[in-house]
Amino acid sequence: MFARACLFVSALLLGLGASTWADDAPDPKGKPTYKPGAGKYAVWYDDAGWHFRATASKDGQVFTGKIATVDGGFSQMKTYSTMAGGKSNEPAPKWMDIKSKEFNVKFTLKKGSESGFDLKLNGEATGIKFLDLQIDGQAATKSILIGSKGANPAEETFEFPAKPGKK
Repeated sequence: MFARACLFVSALLLGLGASTWADDAPDPKGKPTYKPGAGKYAVWYDDAGWHFRATASKDGQVFTGKIATVDGGFSQMKTYSTMAGGKSNEPAPKWMDIKSKEFNVKFTLKKGSESGFDLKLNGEATGIKFLDLQIDGQAATKSILIGSKGANPAEETFEFPAKPGKK
C-alpha cells in the first residue's frame, strides 16, 4: 500500500513539474545585457510586452524556431532590425495588428546585425512559448539569454506566463 502511495505521489509530482511554469524557470523580466554580433538570442518581458532578438556573430548565421501562445493569440507585432554598427536599415517600425497563435522564426543574418520582434498578446493568452530555438541547426540553450540576468533555459523549448509576475 505504501509503495502504491509513493508511486502515486511521484507521478503527481512529475506531472506538476512538467506543467506550465516551473518556480526555478529564469525570470524573463528586463532586457538582458548583450552586444550585437554575439551570436545569441535575447528574450525578455517589460511593460511594452514581449521582446525577441537574434544577433549574428558571423555572416550567414541562421536562427530558427517557433513562437506560440498558450491559449489566446498574438494581437500586435513590431519588427526590429539593425545592421552591423547599430544602424537601422528601415524607418522606425509601427505596431501591426496580427491574429495568429504561432509563427516560425527564420533569420539569416550578417555579422553584427540584429533582427527580431516586439510582441503583444491578446487578453485570452495565458502564456508564450519559444520552441526549438536553434542557431545554425544546433541546439542553442547556452546562447539564449532570458531576462535582465541573462539566464539560459534548460532546453531550447521553454515557456512563460503571458504577464510574468502576475498571479
